[in-house]
Amino acid sequence: MSIKIDEIFSGGGRDLINLLEYSVLSINVDLIFVYLVREYRLRPSAASAIAVHDLFCCADSPARVSCEGALFPKDIRLTHAISPYRAGSLLGSSVESALGLESCNQDNTLPRVAAPSLPPRYIFDSLVQRINGEEKSTLIHALDSYRVGLTPHENLPNGELSAVQRRFVEQTWQPIVRPGLVAAGFWRVASVA
Repeated sequence: MSIKIDEIFSGGGRDLINLLEYSVLSINVDLIFVYLVREYRLRPSAASAIAVHDLFCCADSPARVSCEGALFPKDIRLTHAISPYRAGSLLGSSVESALGLESCNQDNTLPRVAAPSLPPRYIFDSLVQRINGEEKSTLIHALDSYRVGLTPHENLPNGELSAVQRRFVEQTWQPIVRPGLVAAGFWRVASVA
């Protein structure tokens, strides 16, 4: 019996937190990405679009989604769609600081550029559709293997993290991805893993 992700996302509460926790522990970045895009659609902002793009869609993203053919360098459309909002954001913002990006000019002052209009709500939709349609997507695996009544750890094989999963949680999720997302306004992930 596979789970209905939309019902859990809409219902929120403990079931949502458990699913997100399981997604992090099992390194299911596709599922995390789909959740973040859903949240982004509710409150689109340049900071949240840049954070989702930089953390999940760039060539060197710490939590890159599984759709290689739809991402840079094979497909440059999403990167080009995000770039105008990057130029209009206040460089040196908390998101860029959380990601460890240096953005001061030579005088060590922060350049201020007029804020652009909000990015479109649909900016990540084609990528979400592709993730939902790909058979090798980790999202499909989550639909088949996750059980709502169990805790995130109980849903893992043998009930414990592998060395790779532990490394992802301790060296990628906790110090890089989670702080970047929280700084961009995705506050629900603050307590995940």
